[in-house]
Amino acid sequence: MIGFRDVTKSLKLDEDINDIGKVFMVTDTIKIEEIVVDAHHELQPKSFSSNIYITGGQYHSNLKSSLALTLEEETGLSIRSMGQGTTQPVLRGYSGDRFLLTEDGITAGDLSNTSIDHTVSMDMASYNKVRVIRGPEALLYGSNTIGGVINVSRQIDSETRFKKTSLQGILGTESSNSSLFGNVVCYLPLNYKHQLRFSLLSRNTGDQISPIGPLANTALSNLEVTGSYSYFGKDYRSTFSYGQLAMNYGIPGSP
Repeated sequence: MIGFRDVTKSLKLDEDINDIGKVFMVTDTIKIEEIVVDAHHELQPKSFSSNIYITGGQYHSNLKSSLALTLEEETGLSIRSMGQGTTQPVLRGYSGDRFLLTEDGITAGDLSNTSIDHTVSMDMASYNKVRVIRGPEALLYGSNTIGGVINVSRQIDSETRFKKTSLQGILGTESSNSSLFGNVVCYLPLNYKHQLRFSLLSRNTGDQISPIGPLANTALSNLEVTGSYSYFGKDYRSTFSYGQLAMNYGIPGSP
């Protein structure tokens, strides 16, 4: 911020001399201390009009293999791709590193924002909730999130605890590319405070179908195994997780 330098000068005036002389204002940079204003998370609104929440029946009715295809019908989102295996979301016209992709608030550690031929390392059959954050709230995740934030979660409510062993599964197909996929999740509570979660996902997809026929070298296959341990304290939760994802996908050649 540009202002003027603060200068203190003493003058002695009497009845005969009352001329203070010339006064010069010297420009200077004014440094203002940073002020951070925040509120407790429980005081924030549950939903902002600019955000998008997809979960439950809406999520599964739009479920596709990739994040970009799952969100393609939402306002303000589009797709860039080199075949179905490398689809990447474009949020409000921004792609690459101009928006942030996270899983439960942790940045995804893949190379999808560096090149269009790198895929997003997520198979959406493993997840149950997507939240698209747009507007000023996105700045809470960093100054580089000008496009917004896309956050995915494997559980609808991370605070949910199970009292007995529970199994959940999903099985589906896609006629447009002869895709078959399945995901099985096992919740194994040791007790009410110690909870285990295991999941196994498999997907096999044929070549992408175009109006003139199959697009060669666009098939893909995914295999994912994950496990996590959660400890629920009195007013906090700690989670340790491990996962492996093997993705094999093709990129179509030039015409």
